[in-house]
Amino acid sequence: KELGGFDQASTGSLVNWTLFGLLTVATGLAWERRQGLLRRMTAAGAGAAQIIGGKMLGMVILTFLQQLLLVLLGQFAFGVDYFASPAALFLVMLSMSVLASSLGLLISSVFRSEQAVIGATVIIAQLLAALAGAWFPLEITGAGFQRVAHILPTAWVVDSLHGIILKGWGVLDVLGPLGFVWLWVIVFFGLAVWRFRPA
Repeated sequence: KELGGFDQASTGSLVNWTLFGLLTVATGLAWERRQGLLRRMTAAGAGAAQIIGGKMLGMVILTFLQQLLLVLLGQFAFGVDYFASPAALFLVMLSMSVLASSLGLLISSVFRSEQAVIGATVIIAQLLAALAGAWFPLEITGAGFQRVAHILPTAWVVDSLHGIILKGWGVLDVLGPLGFVWLWVIVFFGLAVWRFRPA
């Protein structure tokens, strides 16, 4: 099956809007820092990993539900065959949610003000979506561009979604691409914990 317009638009929107969900967790953490709430948590004995892990869990649930809405819309309104492998789709959606959440937490750990967090999040989200093939198929680009794009974890998410809806990929097929995504998750989460400051 060839990649159709709705296939590209739907999967691209899923990745693009999940990345924009970074704003929720990133600005929320910056606001809590400004209000002194993070200092109170640490004073009560909560460590950086606990605080970031708790924030991340909430964000994972939120972005997963957001993806679910887009998947249902794509499946039933535009005929995108997301449910060719529900188990593989679940793994891809979960990986995308964890990736977005860990990146959002890293951004809010690096940048202090809410304005800086918003600016950085918009730029990073746009770049990760566009360069990964969420805005246009990577197949229309050159081999060099595709190799560079696949340094990014989002390119592997897009590949996995296209594999499910176009090639009938199952769980075993998405494990390889998602392994690369989870390497980035570990890096993002580790750096977020390392850079976390309550004030």
